Amino acid sequence: MKSKKKAIILIAIILVVAIVSAIIIRNVIVNREIEKSEYLQGENTNSNLLASYIRKGVKIGGIIGTMEVLDTSDATAKPEDILEGKTAYVNGVKITGTMKEPVEFSTNYGRIEVIWIDQQNKVIEKPLSPEGSLQGMTPVKWNGTTESTAKADNSDGWYDYVAASGTEDNLNSHWANAKDSKGSYFVWIPRYAYRITYYADKNSDVETGYYDGRGMVNNQGELQNNLKLEEGIETVEYEGKSYIVHPAFETNLDLGGWSGDLAGIWVGKYETSGSGSDMKIIPNADSITDQTIGTFYNYGYNYDRTKESHLMKNSEWGAVAYLTHSKYGRNGNEIYINNDRDTTGNSGGSVDASSSGTKYAYNTPEGQKASTTGNIYGIYDLSGGCWEYVAAFDNASSSLSYGNTFASTNGQSTPYATAYTNGTDTNSGEKIYEIGKTGDATKEVYSGSGNWNNDYSYVVCLSVPFFRRGGDYIIGSDAGVFYSHIYDGNSTTYHSFRVVLGGSEF
Repeated sequence: MKSKKKAIILIAIILVVAIVSAIIIRNVIVNREIEKSEYLQGENTNSNLLASYIRKGVKIGGIIGTMEVLDTSDATAKPEDILEGKTAYVNGVKITGTMKEPVEFSTNYGRIEVIWIDQQNKVIEKPLSPEGSLQGMTPVKWNGTTESTAKADNSDGWYDYVAASGTEDNLNSHWANAKDSKGSYFVWIPRYAYRITYYADKNSDVETGYYDGRGMVNNQGELQNNLKLEEGIETVEYEGKSYIVHPAFETNLDLGGWSGDLAGIWVGKYETSGSGSDMKIIPNADSITDQTIGTFYNYGYNYDRTKESHLMKNSEWGAVAYLTHSKYGRNGNEIYINNDRDTTGNSGGSVDASSSGTKYAYNTPEGQKASTTGNIYGIYDLSGGCWEYVAAFDNASSSLSYGNTFASTNGQSTPYATAYTNGTDTNSGEKIYEIGKTGDATKEVYSGSGNWNNDYSYVVCLSVPFFRRGGDYIIGSDAGVFYSHIYDGNSTTYHSFRVVLGGSEF
């Protein structure tokens, strides 16, 4: 009984303590709120607060704030709307601008960025392998200047498309080479996408504009020279930039495409030598000349029908030129001229060597600098040697008789030849923007007075309806991979041609 009374008393004590504690805590809270309210609303003569420290309209300690606070919640600016390197606050968040400082648009010089892509135009780390397109050809590589057979799976370093950095000449890229049953050499140009960044000159680092998935634009993204991309061009978005899938690997025939998507093309390593019945693509040989462009077209077409051989197209020349200029080729540095009309693979030892100067063989240190890689793995004779006819024509012309094997008035593009439409005798200046095609190394590399590296710049017209590329051995610095000129298609001792193997489809 006594134990029960004690328990009741203990419980009563606990309840009393709990009630008293609750009352005390409540009073403390209420008192604090009262103090806070009195402080905020009352006069506090000892306060160190300044009105400029308090947001405008808010009263603390009897002091009404005057500090203006900018409301950025309705701001809509994006990084691309703010100059590069400058900062601003948008909706309370600090952003850094990416917009380029406006500069005068110029296409005097450019650098070409290349990315490797697969059949679905997805970016890949390494270029597509040529192994599946060898079709009986033998992979070859060199130890110095000693040739040997390579392994098609590249396990022995058959090829390596090496990227250079900075602006130094790249002499380390090994493009894939192969030799066919005739002993002719071909070089693999893998499927890629590209974009061009323009500068006022070669030594400038200020970007003036671009040729990319938007067309030709200045560094503010505004269209220039009314050069939108042609209908049907494929583009690739990568790391915030828009790239163009080179049309030579695609299916748009009017832009120099093929009948199917291509993993790459095999390009003759040298100008073609021998004879129409016994053609060879080898160094230290006389190029075939003295034939019309129509005959050269037939020669190229009949070189090897099992491999879809053909006379090089303008788009294919452009594909080689752009890869040459990229970091996987000479990294913006010009190849040396072949200052010898009669010998394939030669070099004059400089970009503007005289035809009477020293001549260096293809496998010497100076000779190799006439190749697209600056070493023995590249393509030769793209500057100098002979002018090279390509399979392209003005289909508005009625002066196509020298190329009647593939060209005709109102003729259409095919996988083997590309139709251009001029219809006037204006073949230079602003007409280049109208007639040139994306990817063919004409309008995209035009500076306003000529092509990059002081190369000539002309497009086909009514009276002169055929393209010739590269320049010949005698014109010095005017020759080069961006050289674009025209001729009537007649035979001369200064014109030759190059064979390309097609059909490397997925």
